[in-house]
Amino acid sequence: MQYASPYKRPATREEYQRLMTRLDKWGKFRDAKQLAVFLADSFATYPWDALQVDSNAFFSNNEPAFADFFQTRRNVLIVGDSHANFTFGHLARQNAYDSDSLVISRLGASIVGFGRSRSTLGVFEKVERYVRVHEPAHIVFKFGQVDVDLGIYYRIVVKNQVLDFERFFSEAVAGYVERIRQLADHARLYVCGINPPCLFDQAAAAGYTAKVIAENIESDEQRRALTRRLGKILPSIEARTRISLLFNSLLRQAAEARSLPYFDFADHLLDPETGLLKERFRQADNHHIVFDEQDAAFITERLRALQR
Repeated sequence: MQYASPYKRPATREEYQRLMTRLDKWGKFRDAKQLAVFLADSFATYPWDALQVDSNAFFSNNEPAFADFFQTRRNVLIVGDSHANFTFGHLARQNAYDSDSLVISRLGASIVGFGRSRSTLGVFEKVERYVRVHEPAHIVFKFGQVDVDLGIYYRIVVKNQVLDFERFFSEAVAGYVERIRQLADHARLYVCGINPPCLFDQAAAAGYTAKVIAENIESDEQRRALTRRLGKILPSIEARTRISLLFNSLLRQAAEARSLPYFDFADHLLDPETGLLKERFRQADNHHIVFDEQDAAFITERLRALQR
């Protein structure tokens, strides 16, 4: 079906970004036609950016319009937090609109929320609907980075909770895996572990983490106090790496106990001599690892091996 676009096709990337920002602030498309018009132009101009609108439209509760326009089968569906895009985004970029893989990420989504029957973001319900729409043969789940890099410190510093990491992770992954199993009739399911921490500078790690977990605190004084407290209790990079590996170990155990294939990229990311993240993956001010083309090839091959 063809629609006439009400928008002038952007002549430059800057014009396109302004259009994206305007529509993002609008929030929701009113019907499938408007969504189709916008995305038809978007994919023709900058396919990868359009995929972000694809994700935003879906996760902002705009399912009716979204489902009407994108009711096509995909072989591989990858769902997760923002790290899913950083890790697997190349699969969508390779073929853009006609890609056999689709990566859907939700900023701030956690396994704790995913495992609940009701959560603020309602991620499981959205994923469940998306699975029905696209009928993928394979579904990869990549959640957990938010819980480990940010969530535990939010609980300790903001909520003043005392956490036993092993117990907390065990309970969280049990609920997460149980919810994943509810989709077992629809596709082959895979659980992907989290990436090791990439913020090595202790002050930078504390500042970044505090900024995120204090985003809903209005008082400047309270935010500064929280940052100071976090700086005192934030574990070293060695300890944070061990915490991430503990989480992955518990996630692997829970997944395999429920007959779900588990995989991660620790062998590709960790330096065998230090046991820490390889230097080329380290970041200065963000907890997302950035992958290059060589990494993308490795990730793609690992996924293919799982599907054989």
